[in-house]
Amino acid sequence: MTTDLGEFLRSRRAAISPEDAGLVSYGARRVPGLRREELAMLAGVSPTYYTRLEQADHHNASDAVIDSLARALRLSAEEHDHANYVLAWNDLGHRLFGHGLDFDAPYAGRPLRPNLVRRFFLEPGGPELFVDPEATALQMVGFLRYSSGLHPDDHILSCLVGELVQRSDLFAELWAEHPVMDCGYGIKRLRHPVAGRLDLAYEAMVLPETSQRIVLYRAEPGSPSADALERLARG
Repeated sequence: MTTDLGEFLRSRRAAISPEDAGLVSYGARRVPGLRREELAMLAGVSPTYYTRLEQADHHNASDAVIDSLARALRLSAEEHDHANYVLAWNDLGHRLFGHGLDFDAPYAGRPLRPNLVRRFFLEPGGPELFVDPEATALQMVGFLRYSSGLHPDDHILSCLVGELVQRSDLFAELWAEHPVMDCGYGIKRLRHPVAGRLDLAYEAMVLPETSQRIVLYRAEPGSPSADALERLARG
C-alpha cells in the first residue's frame, strides 16, 4: 500500500537522474531516476527507513527528515511544504475554525498541521460547522478544481486530491462533476459550537510570488453575527 507522500516521493525520485544529484551511475537501470538507496544516502537515512516512508509510515517522519529529502530531491519551496493549507491563524481565527485543536497546531510538524478541506471531508463532524454543508462541499471541491487549473503540475495539490478521492465518497462524487469556483470572496454561514450562528463576509488575498492566501473574515457591524463574534473573541 502506498501513501500520498509515498506517491509524491516516488514521482520526484523518478524525475532526478543520478548525474543531476552528483552521483556516478553504474549498471543498467530498469526505471529512470534515483534508486531508493541512492536517495536514502543523499538524505542521510537508512534505505529501510526510506522504503517505509514510500510505503506507509510517513506520519513518523520528522521535519528534519523531510527537510533532508527536500534538499536531496531539489524540491521547490512550494513542493517542500507538502499539502498544508493552514500555516497560521490569529486568536480569533483559531477560535472560529480550530475548535478542538491547539492554537499552535499550524506550527507543529507537517503531519499534524490542520487542513480545513481534509478536516471537512475526512474527520467526524467536519461538515457540522457549516449551515449548508452541501454548498460548502461543492465550493471546496470547486476551489480545488480552480487551483488545479492554475497549477496543473502542482504535485502537492494532486496528492491532496488523490487522497480525498480515495477516502471520501462525497468528494469523489463532486470531483467527477468538475465544478470550478474561485471562491476569492463571499459569505461563510457557520453553526459554531460556542458562538452559534455566524454569517461572515470573507475575502482572500494571494501573497505575491506564492500560492499562499490570507483570508479575512468580518461580520456586519451591529448584526447578531457581530455580537456572536465579539462573545467568541472574549472567550
